[in-house]
Amino acid sequence: MKIRIKETGSIESLSIIDRKNGVDYIADFIGNNGGLCDGQFTWNDEADCYEADQETYDWWDRVVRAYDAADEAMEEFLESIDDEQDRQNARDRINDACNCDLEDIPGAIMAEIKEITEEMGPKDLKELFEMMQEDDEQLGKLYGDWSSLPTFGGEAPENTIQIWSWDEKNLIIGTCSKDIKIVSRDEYIP
Repeated sequence: MKIRIKETGSIESLSIIDRKNGVDYIADFIGNNGGLCDGQFTWNDEADCYEADQETYDWWDRVVRAYDAADEAMEEFLESIDDEQDRQNARDRINDACNCDLEDIPGAIMAEIKEITEEMGPKDLKELFEMMQEDDEQLGKLYGDWSSLPTFGGEAPENTIQIWSWDEKNLIIGTCSKDIKIVSRDEYIP
């Protein structure tokens, strides 16, 4: 959607592409949230595009970018859930979390994804260790590579090279699923 900035006359654009069908639905997004009927954007026949002041454009640009990034993260997260009922439950929870102001929706989506991930993931260091030993594909779906595994309390070690996770008393160390082990923080020597 082309937007002429009132103060400068420059032409900017806003866009959100539906990942499933390739359609740009930005006008619907803005219109469904009141932006086309409340004076934020007005049609300029001469420029053949919508017109807005710089502050309005900047606000919508921030919201659209954050929303689009959160929507992409949500779709990737939902695709990672194998069980159809679990996927639908997660989608419902995320949708329920979005009952907030438009600019707060991206944060609500990301917070709900984090909460669901924590619920679906290992509950403690021992469970994580077992999943790592089995090279459980659920770990990859929840956390990507091993560099973003959850931790379970305690301070982060000074040097985390080959330390994958920890709790208050123990560390998971090693280079791969074949040689990892749990060691006490007290006995660990880097």
